Amino acid sequence: MEVELEIIMKPGILAKEKKLQVYGRSPIGEDITLFLSGSGVRFVTDATDVWIELEAAFDRLDLWIEVLVNDELSQRRSLEKGKNRIHLWGGGELRKNREFKILRTTQGYFEDTVSYIKIKDIEANGEFAEVKEKDLFLEFIGDSITSGEGAALTKEEDWVPAVFSCSNDYAYLTAKELDADYNVVSQSGFGLYAAWNGDLTLVIPPHYEQVAGTLGGAENAAAGAQDDWDFGKRKVDAVILNLGTNDQFGFKNLESNKEQEKFLQDFKATAVDFLKKIRKNNPDAYILWAYGMMGADIKDTIEAAVRKYSLAAGDEKVSLFILPLCTADELGMRDHPTLKGHIKAAKALSTELKRLI
Repeated sequence: MEVELEIIMKPGILAKEKKLQVYGRSPIGEDITLFLSGSGVRFVTDATDVWIELEAAFDRLDLWIEVLVNDELSQRRSLEKGKNRIHLWGGGELRKNREFKILRTTQGYFEDTVSYIKIKDIEANGEFAEVKEKDLFLEFIGDSITSGEGAALTKEEDWVPAVFSCSNDYAYLTAKELDADYNVVSQSGFGLYAAWNGDLTLVIPPHYEQVAGTLGGAENAAAGAQDDWDFGKRKVDAVILNLGTNDQFGFKNLESNKEQEKFLQDFKATAVDFLKKIRKNNPDAYILWAYGMMGADIKDTIEAAVRKYSLAAGDEKVSLFILPLCTADELGMRDHPTLKGHIKAAKALSTELKRLI
């Protein structure tokens, strides 16, 4: 028999009252919509019984969440289409404040017709405490590495949503090490100038100023995915740009020296333009290009682009940082980093960010 619940709250109202924190580029109305990896909510309650109601919209690629209680993973589960009512906590009698995080652990799937989660209701038999933002706020821009592809099922070779984990990912782990809040803008396969297969349309920069612009389709658009993102919501302290890995694979697919030379020239120009766009929207942030977990084949071109932008703009708050290469058991599913590889990267990156900011 379910415990009688005293409070049924709309998450948007809790957010307005500062009793719930929203992660990611997540539109807030009465409901909260989650499009991207690591997006979600955090709240603190003294309840002994807690439920959450979610609505999942997808076509083929199912959506997963992770539930953390006091920063420990409590649940990792897929959602059914439509309504999902999930029990987060119950069965005990000890009434004390506990922190709950409900995170979308799968990225937005541009391959699908629709891909979002709505947090509809939070139910509890207790009070909600005020939730304070962390002092430091980071934004991560990337590809499958930043989406946590392969961070869950390291031995699997089939490309399915179950292989993704946001809490095993270097972005989450870096933010945790620095006691920071963070945003993620990432898409598997996408590059800065070219995708892993050389496709020049599957790239991040054109979509950066949107909520979740890589997600097309009328339903995603109606939910707000293609709306302009309000960069004034919160000042970003550091933007970590982890792009170039898919570009390097696209580069390797080219056969002639002439094609490769043009590719690198165009990559460099695109990189300079994207750094300008990042700076325009984040005037006070340190921009750190962090790259190399799956190889650093185009390191020299990235370094040249960073230097060209920095000198032309007179911008000293930008640099390149080579992440440690993942090897052996630090690589798993389709040669993507495992938790061990992400931990190594997070330690190195957090040390560098402490030095810079």
